[in-house]
Amino acid sequence: MIKLSSKPNTTFADDAVSAEQAFGARVVAGLGGGSPLLNVHIERRLSAARWQAIEAAQRLRRLKALDARSAVISYGSSAGLTPWWARLAAFMPVVALTLGLICIDQFNLTQRIEAAAEVDAALLSDDLPPSAYADPGFAEFLRSPRP
Repeated sequence: MIKLSSKPNTTFADDAVSAEQAFGARVVAGLGGGSPLLNVHIERRLSAARWQAIEAAQRLRRLKALDARSAVISYGSSAGLTPWWARLAAFMPVVALTLGLICIDQFNLTQRIEAAAEVDAALLSDDLPPSAYADPGFAEFLRSPRP
């Protein structure tokens, strides 16, 4: 004959959770200092160990924060001074931009000089009488753009 329990079906996971909670309650009660099983010397040692653990964790957090801040501030130099090559590299974009603008200006100047030389060569090689150069219409012709 099968015996039915009045308790609802419980699973293994429910038993494990309750076992963990019971163990946790025993540990908390044992470390809380109110246990009659621990003598005074053990309670003092546990208290000192707790304080040491807290101080060590705080020191570790401070060191990590200082390391992160110093890594951002300097490039690895202990004095906080950047190496000469890093300072030089900081000015390289400015130097490159300046050189690029100078090259562009020289290219434009060369193009204008070549265009003026082409117009002068065309005028000097053409068969025009000298009086044509003094004509106001001819000056306007020179100012107008060529196709």
